[in-house]
Amino acid sequence: MREFGAHISIGEYQDIYWERQETNSKMKLPRAMDMAFLRDTSNEPDVLKIQSMIRRYDAEQATKLQQEIFAQRTRLADAERKLQTANQNQQSGNREQTHRHRQSRSRDGTTRRYAKA
Repeated sequence: MREFGAHISIGEYQDIYWERQETNSKMKLPRAMDMAFLRDTSNEPDVLKIQSMIRRYDAEQATKLQQEIFAQRTRLADAERKLQTANQNQQSGNREQTHRHRQSRSRDGTTRRYAKA
């Protein structure tokens, strides 16, 4: 908060972190601020509470991100499976068209079959 000349107490920081934790807010706080509290070794009760809230928030965010990655990987695998099935169906359809094309009618109406090359 030095950049803007703001002064805020440890208790107010604690309130901000508590609000983010309790309301499941997507409130973004500067990571540098989190790191400053996490590096603090003063063992003051307010600082320890803030450190606990930061660690809890980070753990919750890590879990959410892991779940999101899992969901995206699942969607990707499903899409790849569908694409592979579609490609196989298309190739199968192309083979049938090729087979039908090789069976052509002669001018007199009889069917001629050509051997596969």
